[in-house]
Amino acid sequence: MKIKYLKACQEDGLTPEQIKEIEKIFDADKKRRKRDREERRKLGITIISLDGLRNDDPRSETMQIADPRVNVEQQVFQQMAMDYLWECLDEMSEFDRNLLLEYYEGTYGIETALAEKYGWERTKLHRHRIRLENDLREKFRKKFGD
Repeated sequence: MKIKYLKACQEDGLTPEQIKEIEKIFDADKKRRKRDREERRKLGITIISLDGLRNDDPRSETMQIADPRVNVEQQVFQQMAMDYLWECLDEMSEFDRNLLLEYYEGTYGIETALAEKYGWERTKLHRHRIRLENDLREKFRKKFGD
C-alpha cells in the first residue's frame, strides 16, 4: 500500500488490524493486475488507448468502436429486405400502396375506419387488402426469391 493511503487510514483512526485488511486488498489487486499483464504478454495481446489512436486527421476525433453485440449481417439483410419491399410497393398503384401503408400504420379498428374513409364495406376492404398482400408477396418472391 502506498504511504499516502497508509497515512490517510491512520488519520481516519483505523486500527492496525483494519489497515492490514486494507493492505491485503491492495496487495491482492496488485497481484491480480500483474498476473493479467503477464498473461496478456504471453498471448501477445496489446492494449491500445483510444486516445493513442487519434492523430492529426479531424475524423479521428469521432472514431467509434464497433459494438460486438450488434449483428451487422442481420441488419444488412433486414435493410435489403426493406429496400426490396419498397421496390415492390412502388410497382403498385398509389391507391393500393397507400391503403396497405395506412392499414399497417394503424391500430385496432383501423380496418373499419379505412372502410368508412373509402366508402367501402368492411368485408370488401378486407378482401382487397388480402389480395394486395398476396400480390405483394408474389412480386417479392418473383423479384428477389424467398
